[in-house]
Amino acid sequence: MNISAVLFLAVFFRYVLTSPIVWAEEITGFLLVWMVLLSAPVGYRTREHVAIDFLPQKMPPKFQPILRLIHALVVLTVAAITVAYGVPHTVKSMNQIFPILEWIRYGYLYVALPIGYFLVGLYCLEDILQAVKTLTGKKA
Repeated sequence: MNISAVLFLAVFFRYVLTSPIVWAEEITGFLLVWMVLLSAPVGYRTREHVAIDFLPQKMPPKFQPILRLIHALVVLTVAAITVAYGVPHTVKSMNQIFPILEWIRYGYLYVALPIGYFLVGLYCLEDILQAVKTLTGKKA
């Protein structure tokens, strides 16, 4: 089930049947968090994320791999910190349950954070290897 279907059903039940679905808001938030955090690695890898590319376009081509390497190292650092703090937070939140959905624990929501950023970190490592290959003269 996707977010649009849940929201449509929630609106239909609330305004047409006058019997709201009490869990719809929590499921929608849950699905939204997972969708965003699992699409972040895809956006990073395909270079479709929000970026300011003025500086790379103005730099000479020989400096662009250096900028790409610096960018990947910064993002990898943020991803590593997020995973390092996200895993213990996820484990700790496995004791907390959603108020309305008693069968879902908050840890299942929070685990999307370390998973998403771990995948971003893998793509950063790929960028770092490609930048190093370009800088050392090997084919990427």
